[in-house]
Amino acid sequence: MHVALMQPYLFPYAGYFGLVHAADVFVLFDNVQYHRRGWMHRNRVHHPTSGWRYVGVPVVKAPRDAVIRDIRLKPGWQDRLLDDIIAAYRGQAQKADAMLEWLTRVLDVDTSWLHEVNRHTLEATAKHMGLPCRWESATDLMITRDPDLPLWDWARQACGRLDGTAYLNLPGGEGIYPSEPFVDRGLGLGFIQPRLEPYDRGAGDWEAGLSILDVIAHCGAKGAGAYAAQYGVLWTVAQPGGD
Repeated sequence: MHVALMQPYLFPYAGYFGLVHAADVFVLFDNVQYHRRGWMHRNRVHHPTSGWRYVGVPVVKAPRDAVIRDIRLKPGWQDRLLDDIIAAYRGQAQKADAMLEWLTRVLDVDTSWLHEVNRHTLEATAKHMGLPCRWESATDLMITRDPDLPLWDWARQACGRLDGTAYLNLPGGEGIYPSEPFVDRGLGLGFIQPRLEPYDRGAGDWEAGLSILDVIAHCGAKGAGAYAAQYGVLWTVAQPGGD
């Protein structure tokens, strides 16, 4: 059982969905501090003239120490997000019309809580791309961030709650998760290595790390799923019974 745990981002880049593909259970860490300059409420998309631009959802001002589950969205967030994505892709990408039709349905959701929107859109996007995965939240699993415990304790809790045999993370986690605690607990520890080569963007220049919506707009849903699934796994602690 491979377990992954990440903050719930808004239409993240393809590497995030590579982690979804690699995991049997994906835990959304919804009870940690919200960072207003992070990826919970925004992401990057194609700019109609050159480069990229941010798009996102407007959030209600909250205390600096608010957790993700405390963040509410302002009324009309769906229209603002959809209008910005239409402006970025309509007439600019081969599969844009199909992507926008699907996105319009996905954003028709009755909630003003950021964590609910992000979970809904993550699940819908993974399903759209053909990436099956079981989804859980840290709150439901009672996984908490104890400041007196090391960061890798997240992984121990997640694997313990789910009978996981290995924990997976993105490359940026290599400096957070040391090998020794996983060896001691008989848990595998792996980091996916996305192979995100340039894809055909028509006349536009390729930009690395854009939202998965860019891949869907240019490659279609199944093509985006295949693109996200291009990765290797660096096992710093071998998974039990595996390679």
